[in-house]
Amino acid sequence: MSYSNGDYVVCRGQGLVKVQRVERDGTVVVQLSVDDSDVLEVPPHETDKRLRACVDRAAAEKLATLIGKKDGKPDARPWGEQYVDIQKALRKGDAKPLAERLQLMLRVAAPLQPTFERALFSVEDALLPELAHALAIPVKQLRTRLHNGTPAFSFQDQATDLMPALVPPPEKLPKGWEYLGNFSLSSGKLVAGEVVEPDIEATFAGKSLKLSVTLKAKKGAWWAIKPSGKEWAGIFLHREAGGGVEKWLKAGKEAAKVSLEHGVFCVLDVELRDDRNFQRAPSVTLNHAIEGRGFAVGAEDGVYPVRVAYDGAEAVLVAVPKH
Repeated sequence: MSYSNGDYVVCRGQGLVKVQRVERDGTVVVQLSVDDSDVLEVPPHETDKRLRACVDRAAAEKLATLIGKKDGKPDARPWGEQYVDIQKALRKGDAKPLAERLQLMLRVAAPLQPTFERALFSVEDALLPELAHALAIPVKQLRTRLHNGTPAFSFQDQATDLMPALVPPPEKLPKGWEYLGNFSLSSGKLVAGEVVEPDIEATFAGKSLKLSVTLKAKKGAWWAIKPSGKEWAGIFLHREAGGGVEKWLKAGKEAAKVSLEHGVFCVLDVELRDDRNFQRAPSVTLNHAIEGRGFAVGAEDGVYPVRVAYDGAEAVLVAVPKH
């Protein structure tokens, strides 16, 4: 097998890598990840053993179909025996055994034990970038597609794809206000502020402040609204909160102050925020839903009061002002 600069190959035990250069003596220098600068030098006498060609599109489609099979039971053997087989498959680095192992692991019902979850992610990290490259789709898109409908990730089932079609926009908004989209809250708890990390404290202007606040909120569909003018950065209103957004905005009171450090104010279902898979690769885009279970709007870094309006004991409006 020959190698050229820019080629994508699979390094056994590592997964998909990119050939950075080939030295005169035949040493192949590969970039371990598209997103970092770590490299690995593979001597010429080891290239055939440690590197292999990526699967083609047809093979990747077959393997993705295999992983996505919804029938079958999880491996019933003791975890120690499973772990040995997983490590062997990772070291060998062949796509089909990894796909077969991943399909079995996805049949295990959530919540997953931490050791099992780490092993599952290791298999995904070794295999999915290769399949996504062959299929010419983002790894995150492939991961979501394979997770949907599986016992291991039943929490996410198609939420992102279904919600926009099911929730109509508000019938009436104040002049100049813009409807941005919607999200769904299923847990009854909403995180507001910074959503990538758990509720930890940050130091800002010499004071210790929380990055986010967790609110008891009404389940169901929520609208994201962008007001006109310079007063509000974003408003989130429950779809069933009658009386219009202005009524609830007037009723809102400061519930907490949060410190923003990434130019984004978010609201997010606490179940998704606490999910380890989301924490490993959070995807947050301004003025868009977050996996159908939250929303993000732009806000300058600094300390912000979070205003909340309640219907009984449940929040139905969350608003954050501009600086």
